[in-house]
Amino acid sequence: METHISCLFPELLAMIFGYLDVRDKGRAAQVCTAWRDAAYHKSVWRGVEAKLHLRRANPSLFPSLQARGIRRVQILSLRRSLSYVIQGMANIESLNLSGCYNLTDNGLGHAFVQEIGSLRALNLSLCKQITDSSLGRIAQYLKGLEVLELGGCSNITNTGLLLIAWGLQRLKSLNLRSCRHLSDVGIGHLAGMTRSAAEGCLGLEQLTLQDCQKLTDLSLKHISRGLTGLRLLNLSFCGGISDAGLLHLSHMGSLRSLNLRSCDNISDTGIMHLAMGSLRLSGLDVSFCDKVGDQSLAYIAQGLDGLKSLSLCSCHISDDGINRMVRQMHGLRTLNIGQCVRITDKGLELIAEHLSQLTGIDLYGCTRITKRGLERITQLPCLKVLNLGLWQMTDSEKVRKLQPNSLAAAPGGPPGAFTGSQNRLLGGRDGWTEANSSSGGKDASAGGGEGPPDPRASGSREGNEEEDMVPVPLCGEEAGGPVVQKTKGINGRQFGTELGAENSKQDSSVGLLGSILETARTNTARKASSPARHASMAIQKPQRHQERKSEQASLGSGPP
Repeated sequence: METHISCLFPELLAMIFGYLDVRDKGRAAQVCTAWRDAAYHKSVWRGVEAKLHLRRANPSLFPSLQARGIRRVQILSLRRSLSYVIQGMANIESLNLSGCYNLTDNGLGHAFVQEIGSLRALNLSLCKQITDSSLGRIAQYLKGLEVLELGGCSNITNTGLLLIAWGLQRLKSLNLRSCRHLSDVGIGHLAGMTRSAAEGCLGLEQLTLQDCQKLTDLSLKHISRGLTGLRLLNLSFCGGISDAGLLHLSHMGSLRSLNLRSCDNISDTGIMHLAMGSLRLSGLDVSFCDKVGDQSLAYIAQGLDGLKSLSLCSCHISDDGINRMVRQMHGLRTLNIGQCVRITDKGLELIAEHLSQLTGIDLYGCTRITKRGLERITQLPCLKVLNLGLWQMTDSEKVRKLQPNSLAAAPGGPPGAFTGSQNRLLGGRDGWTEANSSSGGKDASAGGGEGPPDPRASGSREGNEEEDMVPVPLCGEEAGGPVVQKTKGINGRQFGTELGAENSKQDSSVGLLGSILETARTNTARKASSPARHASMAIQKPQRHQERKSEQASLGSGPP
């Protein structure tokens, strides 16, 4: 006798429903009363964040959320008072208001009128009307806050940081991205340099100061003295930071991730300061620091050999610098050297020989590499992600195509297109994977996040959407090669490849690269000829129109 699923105990149903996504959990609750009761068990909704559009009154909304134990809320659009949310969610734990442009100091002031001890995380990113007045309310009534996101709140000043330093001593993570009115004085408040006015947020573990243009080396001095427990520091796009400031950071033993992307005044001397100190960094990003060169790699190998992630995009490094670094960096997992145009096959061979634990490498814009270097890189046993772009091969460097009988094309489809079941391995539509624009190899491996657009890191994008549809051949277990997860076109568009190849499958991986490159080159040639074709059509169209007019005129002048 078989037992139907409806006969299971509610506790077992709740365990099963816990594995469903949010939409399916709601659908399961509508099947019957037994499933509804099981689906409303708090264990089913543990950790779920409710995403709400507050457009009209709904008396049953918040009681329903509380019955399921949901304590994390994101407001996607706010057309009602924020106090409506706060009053409805008495035990709210996380409130995300990012992008609610119509939120004002007045609205936030009416919502926070008494202490809310349960709230631990508040996100006000891009709430551009928020000022220091709101931070005063937050510091007064949200004293248990641990995470505060203020990225893009461009009206925040040093006074607001003083209020935060006064009232939020439990704060662990603070994001001040693009708060461009902040200066060294405000960072001093956070670091407890003005104890007479505020204790400071001395328990901070993560601090994002990206694109805070007024900060100088004095801020780094305050941070090194007061925020000794800091683990992640993002200083990207802070043009006022120099090598001297890094000397202050070099003795922060707790620091694990440092982002110096596009800090134009950082040079080899600054990297020397970091390497000579007592840092134990696991992530470092110095991408687009024009003054960082091969000597920095020698310093990194000498004093920062514990790095797991290193980003050097667009730095002036060469194969010589790679040779100095890789012999000591055996634990490196991620290496980003996109747009390092002096890197050649020799550098890739050194990487493949010494960095056996590498799982991801970015070669976007490395125009001097060829098939030989890529063959060596694809032999790395742990490699999963390989990014290519702005890389063209000459006719003499073409890789051979895949064997004709290694793959089965979709019936009736174009060459290189495959059936839906095969294409699911690629994550695209039936037989095709869409090419999207790329950001030029930027990453946030060391706490980057969003930032102002950087022309040095952007790739070109040309052509229409139809021409950007690149057929991608199947690979992986059926083809005996690596798995292509996402493809983006060549010639200024990132080319992402998910690799999981074994050494015994190298021939198929070489064939894969050749097939994809051949497809991309054909696509590029078609784009190059399209302007001439359009110009020809533009010339012919007026001619045909004039011929029709002449014909109509001649017909009109004759007998009926």
